[in-house]
Amino acid sequence: MVGGFAACLSLVQVAVDKLVFGAGLLLFGAGLWAGVKYLGYREFGIAAHLFVHSRFRSTVRSSVLLDDLELALRAAGSPEECWRAILKTARSFGLSHVVFVCDGTARHQRLSAHTDQELTLHIPLSHSSFVKLSHPFDLAEEADSLGLLAETLHRALASKTAARVVLPRKPAARASAGYSVPIRRGAHPRAS
Repeated sequence: MVGGFAACLSLVQVAVDKLVFGAGLLLFGAGLWAGVKYLGYREFGIAAHLFVHSRFRSTVRSSVLLDDLELALRAAGSPEECWRAILKTARSFGLSHVVFVCDGTARHQRLSAHTDQELTLHIPLSHSSFVKLSHPFDLAEEADSLGLLAETLHRALASKTAARVVLPRKPAARASAGYSVPIRRGAHPRAS
């Protein structure tokens, strides 16, 4: 009988401990929230906004895409391999037009219908190589990552293209969705 009574007291103590712990945790959380509100840090509001409006997932997705792009560009052994990696990422970011000029060849790809409302980034890689990206203004969720995309392209390609001498290349095959055009050294193609 004494053992049963001790067991009941033990169960009551465990239940009270959990209740006190839960109440303490709740009070701590409320105090933390009140402190953040009192201090008025904008960063917490921005973080909450990003999390609530799914921008957090978009940011994580963009980071993964940029890491994959940088690895692919560093591993690329030819401008054509770089072009394929750039195109794959451009599609994922919702870009509308991409131009890559390297080794005297301009590679163009229109990925969506042309609009007059496009943001265009020109990313110089060397004196004769560059990447040009166009992005519709109405895709604001991806626009935040365009600066990081430009930085990744420049970081991964600038040293690679600056060190390159114009290499002999295979004749470019015309593709139905995109094309490559040999250009004279120093001339810049018009991106349409």
